[in-house]
Amino acid sequence: MDASVTDRTLTGEDIVGNLDEIQGNIIKPYTYAQQRGLFFRIDNGAAGRQWLDHVSARVTPATPWPDAKRPQSAMNVGISFFGLRALELSADALSGFPGVFQAGAVGRAERNGDVGERSPDTWQDGFGSEGIHVAVFVFSDDVALIDAESDWLREAAERVGGVTEMAAHDGRGFEDGVEHFGYRDGLTDVPIEGTEEIYPQTPGAGTRQPDGTWAPLKPGEFLLGYENESGSEPPAPEPRELAVNGTFIVYRKIYQDVAAFRRFLAQAAECVYGSSNEDDQERMAAKFMGRWRSGCPLMHAPDEDRPELADDPDKCNNFGYSDDPDGMICPRGAHIRRMNPRDALDGTATVVRRHRLIRRGLEYGPKLPDGVLEDDGRDRGIASYLVCANIKDQFEFVWQEWVNKGDFAGLPMGEQDPIIGPASAEGQMTLPGEPMPFLFDFKRFITTRCGEYFFMPSLTALKGIAAQKY
Repeated sequence: MDASVTDRTLTGEDIVGNLDEIQGNIIKPYTYAQQRGLFFRIDNGAAGRQWLDHVSARVTPATPWPDAKRPQSAMNVGISFFGLRALELSADALSGFPGVFQAGAVGRAERNGDVGERSPDTWQDGFGSEGIHVAVFVFSDDVALIDAESDWLREAAERVGGVTEMAAHDGRGFEDGVEHFGYRDGLTDVPIEGTEEIYPQTPGAGTRQPDGTWAPLKPGEFLLGYENESGSEPPAPEPRELAVNGTFIVYRKIYQDVAAFRRFLAQAAECVYGSSNEDDQERMAAKFMGRWRSGCPLMHAPDEDRPELADDPDKCNNFGYSDDPDGMICPRGAHIRRMNPRDALDGTATVVRRHRLIRRGLEYGPKLPDGVLEDDGRDRGIASYLVCANIKDQFEFVWQEWVNKGDFAGLPMGEQDPIIGPASAEGQMTLPGEPMPFLFDFKRFITTRCGEYFFMPSLTALKGIAAQKY
């Protein structure tokens, strides 16, 4: 790593020159059909570092693939705070990581609404403890190649000893682009300043400017060592080489109760529209999400679905909410309006840009057949990770303030995200302009199966950790 990269704050002008240091699937999403997350515990620091050294040689950088030809498979690595400690990172380096990351997902669970049936003591595969140390994500269109890479990782761990596999979580691309609740997924991504020429950006993906154009976000919102939207750098450990070009990811495996969602959708349509026929259920589903299930945004088509708009890159995300302050078209509590309020909040330029997330996710488990209203007992949902340079100000802020509350948008405090909210006794949704303008008694449609916070280092830092340099 060039010394000039580690002695100053980097900007968008630096990012292209550092793509070979940044891990892949951060700046631009992979499009592989299959993913496996393998999770390991380090029982011996020296053996773990030896294994990590082998693994680091196979990690895929963010460098664009020549002639747009991607490799047959890709691999990326994240390390939890407990993993860094098990790999015997120095006390000085460990102490420099943000306190939220040091606490891990278990330590922050209550704040994030992971309580009761979603609490860490119910989590799968050892995730409710400090025993998940290294996450290795393997991607390919060919399951056989994922199996081969997984076998290599396991054999390498067996050779060095002191490394134990805890879990393997498989995911696949959304069938027909549609997730388990029936909504089209993968429609949005966050553009990063400095990557415009190599990764073309579409209207609506960034931040709306006064002249109606859209600006990408500063790289420091997603990469350590870079300028963020406040003109500073995100908090990071020392030495600087350990941090720069790295990021944090929040891994979450979420179960989706599809049958309960379908039943409540019919009940809500009956309550609001006086009918639970298919058309009214689709109208209700659009109000919950802020998009029709085709992906067409309500802001472009408030009265009926126009699927062709979801396929138009100039229309799909090219909208704001400033012309709909009361939520007459798209409810202020709709899922996509909560996750990205765009121009709907006072002080939007700073408030919204400081709380964006990059999501990389695939679904797992079989689809529940159309029309089935009772759960079949099969596990299904989304396994994803959220990329952010500041876990507290991005992931945790969004989850705690925008997903689990309503007051940020001028709604009652008890209002929660209708799709991914925790559902409580006071859960409700405001639907201005509808025959019945309030919905009550929301059910919980998702359950956290497990989660953890990981540091995704640069390739240089990954090798340095393996060499016990820091």
